[in-house]
Parts: sequence; C-alpha cells; structure tokens
Amino acid sequence: MNAHEYYRWAKFNWWNYKLFAIQLAKFKKARKILDVGCGNGLLLDELRIFFPNAIVVGLDSSKDMLIVKKQTNVILGKAECLPFKNDFFDIVTCMYSLHEFDLSAIDEIRRVLKTGGLLAVKEINCSAPKWALMHLKILLRMFFDEKTVKKHMDLYQTFHSPEKLIRFLEKSGFEVLKVNKSILDFSVFCRKC
Repeated sequence: MNAHEYYRWAKFNWWNYKLFAIQLAKFKKARKILDVGCGNGLLLDELRIFFPNAIVVGLDSSKDMLIVKKQTNVILGKAECLPFKNDFFDIVTCMYSLHEFDLSAIDEIRRVLKTGGLLAVKEINCSAPKWALMHLKILLRMFFDEKTVKKHMDLYQTFHSPEKLIRFLEKSGFEVLKVNKSILDFSVFCRKC
C-alpha cells in the first residue's frame, strides 16, 4: 500500500482518530506528546485540537508517509531507537502502528515516557470474529487492489491479541489503566510505573 492510498483509507476512518484523541483527553493534560508511527498525521491533527497547549510530535519510519500531508513537528525515525531524551514525554501513542515495530520498541517508548506518563495503543484485534474481518475486507476493496487487500488480511492475523499485548506491557513495567475492545480493534491505556 502506498502512502497516498493509506491516506485515503485513513481519511475514510477519520472518526477512529477523533475518538482515540477524545479518550486520551480524559486521562490527563499533557505538555509533550509523541505519536510513534504517526503515518500521515491524522492523529496528530486530533491531538493538537484536544491538547492545544501541548507540543505534539510525530515519528514515522516512512518518508513517503510523512510527506503525503504537510505536517509540522514530524521526524523520520525508528520506534526501536527513539531520538529523544529519557523521561521526556507525558503521553506516547501508537495508533494502528505497533504491529509495524519489534516489541523492543516498548522499551524505547518506556525510556522516553515520564514516570506516571501514559502510553496509549490502538490496534486491530487479530481475534475479531470472521464476519467482522469479512466486513473489513469489503471495505478495503473500496480503496485497494485485490493483492493489497489479501496482503493486509493475511497481516491482520499476525497482530497481537489484546491479552498478549496487555501481558507484555505489564511485564515491561506498565500498569494497565483501561482496555476498550470493539469488534475489530482495541485500545490499551497504561501508565509507566
């Protein structure tokens, strides 16, 4: 999937980004926020609305994704080697991006997050019912060719289940505060201990 196709798909799902930002705004006020795997920046736009006084920074490993839409405060980089100081951010987000990283990225996220800071992850639920995945497949066909659709449907099966991700986060030194599950995806909000 190229960056422009992904941007069209993400814009179609704009409400997911807004909802995630609304959920974040309920947790705490923040002065510094990092979106790891920011892609085309739709979550960055929403975070800037709900946290107008915060510095909101995005990081992505794809230069193409970063230049699809003009953004400020975006950095080309890898989640496994974040170019920030220790204990720097109040909130770190990973929206539909954690599956792109090695789970060692969680250690890097923990490093740059302040003690008591919030990590918010939203991912596709690999254990979604088959009928829901078929619905997703139909939607994907509206935006992508059949080869791309097949690739992504196969990829979704390799994503982390909510239970597996929660166990990993707890072992990595996070306290899980809230888990939201829907039919196709889930969110985990946790605090750095």
